[in-house]
Amino acid sequence: MKNYIPKYDEFVNEGQHTIKDLPIVDWQRKQFDTLNAMYSAYLIDYAKSKGDKDAGKKTVWQLHDKYGKEIMSTLNVKSEKHADIATALIKANVIKESVINEGAVKAFEMDYADMVKNIKSGYGWIDPEYVADTWENTGNSIDFSIVKDEIYNRLIKAGLLYFADDNDEETKGKKVTNVSQIK
Repeated sequence: MKNYIPKYDEFVNEGQHTIKDLPIVDWQRKQFDTLNAMYSAYLIDYAKSKGDKDAGKKTVWQLHDKYGKEIMSTLNVKSEKHADIATALIKANVIKESVINEGAVKAFEMDYADMVKNIKSGYGWIDPEYVADTWENTGNSIDFSIVKDEIYNRLIKAGLLYFADDNDEETKGKKVTNVSQIK
């Protein structure tokens, strides 16, 4: 009897499942990207503090090659992954909360822009009833309950928030002009 090793396509139907089907992957990617951005910003600041006047012109990899070992040694980090080093910098309170907040703000802005793009590519408007689900499906980085008022206010300002027509939910009805109309 021969050992049988199935081929990849015999046990996985690529058309049935994609990475986008797994929302946690998108959240992890954004967290990973934020950590990498934090480490990149820290590397530039670190290089400048060492007197490197060309720090802003060098790539992250050039800066890491020059200063990474020193930083890793100070933090006692074995991994050369930038996200791991950024995590150690956060734990050591080297990266300040403001840097983390800037990353969260950038992630929110990207998610909001994606959400608006999705709305405009659909009906061109959205009913307040579906805003929470749309936000969650956009691959968001921040829980909807924390940012819902900001999202509603921005959607109102952009003229995208309408109640659905009572007779046809796919037709826009009354325009939402104030967040108090929703609650």
